[in-house]
Amino acid sequence: MSDSLLRITRAFAPRPVVFRTIDFRANEFRGLDGGEEFEPVEANPMIGYRGCYRYIREPDLFALELELLARVREETPNLHLMIPFVRTSGELEACLDAGDASPLGRQRGLHRWVMAEVPSVVYRIPEYAATGIDGGSVGSNDLTQLMLGVDRDSRVCRALRRVRRRGTRRDRLTAVDATALGPSTLLPPSTESYGRWRHRNGEAS
Repeated sequence: MSDSLLRITRAFAPRPVVFRTIDFRANEFRGLDGGEEFEPVEANPMIGYRGCYRYIREPDLFALELELLARVREETPNLHLMIPFVRTSGELEACLDAGDASPLGRQRGLHRWVMAEVPSVVYRIPEYAATGIDGGSVGSNDLTQLMLGVDRDSRVCRALRRVRRRGTRRDRLTAVDATALGPSTLLPPSTESYGRWRHRNGEAS
């Protein structure tokens, strides 16, 4: 995995590369060889055992990724960290503390990002900014389904995709690249303030 990351960080250096740590979801990893021995069966894995919460429950798993990123940054310090599927600021702080205590945290110039996939993160931007993060990315797939109650993986609810599109169109909106809904999809006004915050931190893409 380090070789794969180095291919990207070397190609983009000195421009920053933000790596989102692996968002382990039980339904995906149960399908791997031997996965059923370790992964729980969940009725709704999209809002289940995943993301930041899983890193807190399984710190050894998170530590492996942090060690890997530290090795890559020794050669290409343009690599930075993003934490996925954060539900609460307490979860994020626990993951940031783990990062600080790892070899990665002792490296200079590391930027730490949060993935905004849960509505509470978007609406509480100042609270999350106060944790010391450097930037963030709007995760449109999860954010859209959690705001509108439509499971993106449900074949039964496939007809509701058009409802998802209509549900995100309002007056005075801002455009965001949203892969779940198509390019230049319009999202709620709070996204505009999120974008301004990213720009102030010098990390807007």
